[in-house]
Amino acid sequence: MYSYKDSTKKVPLNSLYSPSLEANRFIKKLDKNNRKVYIFIGIGNSTLIKNIIKNTRSYIHLYIIEPFEQVLADSEFIDLVKTSRNVTFEYYKNWFMLDFMTFIEKFNSTDTEIIIHPHYEKTKTGHLKEIINKLNQGIKLVTINNNTERRFRKDWILEPLLNLQYTMGAHSIKELKDKYRGKSAILAASGPSLKENMTFLKEAQNSAYIFAAGSAVNGLTNNGIIPDFVTSFDSGDINYDTHFKESNYKGPLIAGSVINSNILKHHEGPIIYAQLTLDDITRRVIKDKYSFPPVPSVAVFTLQIMQFLGFSKIYLVGQDLAYINGKYYAQGVNETDASKKVNADITVKSNNGGMVDTSYSLYSFLESFEFLINHIDQNEMTIYNTSRNGAYIKGTTFVEPNSINISDELGIKDIALDLKAAQASEAGINEGLKIIDELEEFSETLHDANKSLSRLNPKAVSITDIKKVSKIFSTLRNHTIFEDIITQRMSSIVQRIRNLFLYKLDDNQTTNDDRIMMVEEIQRLVTSSEKFIESLLNDNRVIKYKAQYKDKQNANPV
Repeated sequence: MYSYKDSTKKVPLNSLYSPSLEANRFIKKLDKNNRKVYIFIGIGNSTLIKNIIKNTRSYIHLYIIEPFEQVLADSEFIDLVKTSRNVTFEYYKNWFMLDFMTFIEKFNSTDTEIIIHPHYEKTKTGHLKEIINKLNQGIKLVTINNNTERRFRKDWILEPLLNLQYTMGAHSIKELKDKYRGKSAILAASGPSLKENMTFLKEAQNSAYIFAAGSAVNGLTNNGIIPDFVTSFDSGDINYDTHFKESNYKGPLIAGSVINSNILKHHEGPIIYAQLTLDDITRRVIKDKYSFPPVPSVAVFTLQIMQFLGFSKIYLVGQDLAYINGKYYAQGVNETDASKKVNADITVKSNNGGMVDTSYSLYSFLESFEFLINHIDQNEMTIYNTSRNGAYIKGTTFVEPNSINISDELGIKDIALDLKAAQASEAGINEGLKIIDELEEFSETLHDANKSLSRLNPKAVSITDIKKVSKIFSTLRNHTIFEDIITQRMSSIVQRIRNLFLYKLDDNQTTNDDRIMMVEEIQRLVTSSEKFIESLLNDNRVIKYKAQYKDKQNANPV
């Protein structure tokens, strides 16, 4: 029998009389006619949760969190978790927000319910409240990420397409892998503490390699500091207009492959491109073996790059991830209108021992930072944070900048790079035109598929109709432009269809309503895809690109 104890109470974590009987009563309360994803908090002596796991018809997936590390799972429970594809188990001490968010995204459109083990409700209620808040924040961040995907899905196709003329002739980040092993670097972000650490940056710039994360570039150059590298991957025009249009930086630019094309077009220095996994366009043309997974902020992307280059010691400057005196950006950094309107949503721990206000977006950056740091070998890279009043980042050590012995602790900069300025590549232009031609051709294929689907009776769908729909869909999937590019930008719809077929429909017996639902979901995907491609082809960027290069190509055929 397990018990929770503190200075005021002792609470049994399972039934004192019959845990098995308690488990059976609990299972009867689950709605078997509406299978759900259950997020279950607390395992007790494992009897209750083991009975639920064995009753597989009562759930789609069980995501189990144990709040107290002192509660030990028995061997039978561990074996059940290992052998079941529908059960996830974590101790809260090992729990990561990003893993949970990936889980929530996987079960898009399925009903989800949070359940607390009945004997845990009388334990450390503040701790349980913290866990529930974290879960709800994760669910909230998934919604924000989905909205971000919808907002940028055109840009994540068109910007890398326009960038091909520059990336095909640029340096690859692969050329620099581990080149800086054992060296020190500074990751300069644009938070409010950037300004107060300018003295440290000026003193350190001859000893440590300085990386300006996106918008920090002007905060540095306006104070006479020329970074060794600038990093960026944001696709939006606002990124160029606000942070790069007036920039006089001409050094190496490390560009995530979905970066706004105007930045590459107007950059007068070397370009080092880094393939991103969310970029399906560049991957069709440049076969890189390594690509960087998606992250929510350029500072996290910069830390990925630093790890790839082999740096052993990193100092974070301006990485506040919080509002310092109500400020989002440091003085001297150009602000977007959106950043001026962001409000504080939650509070997090600060490096000064107190709490500090932050937003959901900054909180997602914080979670991503901690997730990445957790996967970095601490023996190979040590990360220091200089933001006294900023958010505490787990895995970093706070250090006062004025306590750093620069000559002893940062070392020297002695690595020279031979990098050439990027020039537009005709091969890259032609590859972009080819992809536009493919989109135009596939747009007609989607139009024909939509016409065929529209002929079906929307109120009565037969097995024969389902076979026709499956054939139409299989034909679409044979087109790589659909399978590799379009559906990747329609991931929420695709995941909903997958979950519908996996969890909502019975393979052995489908009703007319089930078949209608199947057809409606496929029609939604095909219609959305057709409209999406139409919006791509009618985008001013594509129209201008074709007008500029198509006639030249026709006049000079290969």
